[in-house]
Amino acid sequence: MNITLPRADLAPALAAVTRIVERRNTIPILGCLLLRGEDDALALTASDLDIEMTIRLPAAIETPGATTVAAHAFAAFVQRLPEDADVALVVGDDGLTIRSGRARATLPTLPATDFPILAPLKDATGGAVDAAGFAQMLDVVAFALATDEGRYYLNGAHLHALEQDGRAVLRAVATDGHRLAWAQIDRPAALADWPGVIVPRKSVGELQRLARAADGEMTLTCDSVKLRAVAGAATLTTKLIDGTFPDYHRVIPTQNNKRLRVDTARLAAALQRIVAVSDARGSVVRIDLDEDRLAVSLGRQETGRAASEEIDVDWDAAPMTIGVNARYALDVIDALDVDEALIRLDSPGAPILLSGRPDALFLVMPAKV
Repeated sequence: MNITLPRADLAPALAAVTRIVERRNTIPILGCLLLRGEDDALALTASDLDIEMTIRLPAAIETPGATTVAAHAFAAFVQRLPEDADVALVVGDDGLTIRSGRARATLPTLPATDFPILAPLKDATGGAVDAAGFAQMLDVVAFALATDEGRYYLNGAHLHALEQDGRAVLRAVATDGHRLAWAQIDRPAALADWPGVIVPRKSVGELQRLARAADGEMTLTCDSVKLRAVAGAATLTTKLIDGTFPDYHRVIPTQNNKRLRVDTARLAAALQRIVAVSDARGSVVRIDLDEDRLAVSLGRQETGRAASEEIDVDWDAAPMTIGVNARYALDVIDALDVDEALIRLDSPGAPILLSGRPDALFLVMPAKV
């Protein structure tokens, strides 16, 4: 194999595919990238057996061929070459030689036939979606993804199609049991038969990056066990979580008729100051609501630390006291990304609903104070 291409094309592609490769691998081939040069293009492929990413780059192919090379070492060397340099990749008896100007490195290789490739999708369904909208949808719910080995089916985003008020939507849902978020976009007709799937946490992050970098549309297809996303020269294939996502509709209350409108920046600042005083990772704060006032406070007799602050709000019900994990609340406020939030309450022990942006809803479970 003898291939030449610009470093300006190769370096960012290597940065993208190398994220898939775990730095610690008990299987040597999984620490490698598959390089395949043919048809005036170099294809870079990375895999961790659950996620596979391929990026195709235009290249001058003097001699076609395929090999594998240590992913992180290869990427680190290319990253440090001059931005306007050309890079030659030559496979010989001693491995892969990387040449650029007077710089040269040789890395050992493993046979390309040893590299694991995920099987093609079977009876797949899908179509094109707006990449920017899809990325924003995942951005909204990503903070609520779980990392729970016991409830593995929560360790991903539930991506499903539904009809809401006569409108066809594609919705992403995530929950860790303490907070829940859903966001949705208009569903193209091509995704009318999209099944409910659970996309693993790591794959959600890669889909976010892929969609943000896409220009215009990206194509999503899935079968019963895998999902594939194609955006420009990049293809991401991921196994899905084999499980059933809980019926999240059942935990979203319908009786939260007490309404609180609050400036999100002021509420976030008050919560951050309270958290700064606390010595606990999961700081539970007390919130007292009374007419046009919200008082947030923290008091711990065993540590001697206390803090409180009041802000002006619009509250349309009788006085109420609730408890909430401050960090959970701050995560939701950040995901809301609006100037004013609408918070709907029922009773001190009921789930708290937050909204304020179209096509998104958030839920936080209350805490004891």
